[in-house]
Amino acid sequence: MTYSPHKAQDTILNKVFSNLDQLGIPNCILAGGTALARYYLHHRVSYDLDFFVGGNFFPEKLSIALGRIGINLSDVQVESGGVFAHQLHGYANVDESTVKISFIEDVYEGMWPKKKFGNMITEEIGGLYHRKLRTISGSGYGKDTKGARQTARDLFDAYVLSSQVQPIHKFLDESNQHGANYPQNAFCANILSMPWFGLMDEFEGLELLSPYLGLTLIGDIKPMLVNEAMTIQKLTGIDDENR
Repeated sequence: MTYSPHKAQDTILNKVFSNLDQLGIPNCILAGGTALARYYLHHRVSYDLDFFVGGNFFPEKLSIALGRIGINLSDVQVESGGVFAHQLHGYANVDESTVKISFIEDVYEGMWPKKKFGNMITEEIGGLYHRKLRTISGSGYGKDTKGARQTARDLFDAYVLSSQVQPIHKFLDESNQHGANYPQNAFCANILSMPWFGLMDEFEGLELLSPYLGLTLIGDIKPMLVNEAMTIQKLTGIDDENR
């Protein structure tokens, strides 16, 4: 079944992945919630397109190159240089739809194999799983992480990943054994201090798909993710370290 954002997304995806060399971003993949929802989990409707670019790229030049292949961005925001990864954000009009697009320097390039769906390139599910958990923990290692996000969609994605793919504590244990160096203490701290009730309105606005239509943030997602955080603490001794 095709949902309303797919046609506009496909127009942009086809243009981007058919012109990677022309755009100067040959090592580009689609990641984020849309990659998870459309190609793996099929659990919710996701509207934004998050591209991750391996190697250095110049956001201003990329914006111009996108215009040359028919993707004209409005409300453009760029981040280049300094302590932050290079980023380009904007909105593209496709017929009567508007799609938010982001291109972000990929600091996790090569950790998981790439996977193709038609001409669209993403990662194996483990790579997208790792990236999603990184949005909750923040980037960096150990206790010194930055940029952690608190959104209902990330928590829902983590819940479904833990349910459908592998429990979070097992996934992180295996990933770290293979060198992911994921900051489990940061994940636990952020889950246990999450403003759950403050995220209820955002959660109610998510477009969930079957079999998750009756799911609730407080009754279903919170207990599972809190239990995963507490399990990680017990298995790793994080709780003892913080006493």
